[in-house]
Amino acid sequence: MNTTDTTSAGEQRRVVVQVPGVDFLGVGIEPVIERQPSGFVSMAIITYPDGDKCGSGALGSFETEDDAYQCAVTYGRSEAERRLLMTLFE
Repeated sequence: MNTTDTTSAGEQRRVVVQVPGVDFLGVGIEPVIERQPSGFVSMAIITYPDGDKCGSGALGSFETEDDAYQCAVTYGRSEAERRLLMTLFE
C-alpha cells in the first residue's frame, strides 16, 4: 500500500496510507488510513448510489494497516446495510 505525506493547517506532518476502495451492493466504501505514532487510525467515506456521502470519523487506532483497513471496510458495509434497510421502510 502506498503512502502520501500531507500537511494540515497547523503544519503538522501527516502520513495517509492509500488503500483500495470497495464496492458493496452499489455503495462505494473508501477506507482512509492514517499512520500516527500510536499506530494506524482508520476512517471510512461512504458514497451511496444517489451521490450522498458520509464519513465515519475516527474508528480507532490499530497496530497494523490491515487491521485498520478491515475495520473501515466492516464499518462501511454495516452502514450501507443499515441505510439500504431503512429505504425499505420509507
